[in-house]
Amino acid sequence: MLRNVILHDQLAPFSSWHCGVEADQLILDPPGDIYTCWESCGRTNGGGKVGRFLPTLVWDNEVLNSWRNRTISQIEECRSCKYALLCGGGCAQQALEQTGSIYSSCCDYFEEIFLQELPILYREIEAEKQKQELSIAGGNNAL
Repeated sequence: MLRNVILHDQLAPFSSWHCGVEADQLILDPPGDIYTCWESCGRTNGGGKVGRFLPTLVWDNEVLNSWRNRTISQIEECRSCKYALLCGGGCAQQALEQTGSIYSSCCDYFEEIFLQELPILYREIEAEKQKQELSIAGGNNAL
């Protein structure tokens, strides 16, 4: 994502959520359970299990709505975070496991990784640009 932003002078695709959980993603497992999250599949700790489709379709609308409504505006730590629109609050399932609530952030050191990797990415892109410029300049001399 950031490579395209830098290379093509695009705006970063900001998001108020972290993954497909908040964007109507549903996962069906072989035993007949319905989950919102890949990380939740098969777990018995509550997680993102929002219903069953076998033997009949049954929804847990309270849990489903809770997971669907998880955005950075609902997560206290994200409201003042300058990376919130890039990170999206992190993984809801991991937040649940670490804090007991999906309405807490779980950013997995996003800021540290971002600040470490962005300069590396920038240098790689600049090196690619210089290589292309040299290739073009070398090609013009051959004419």
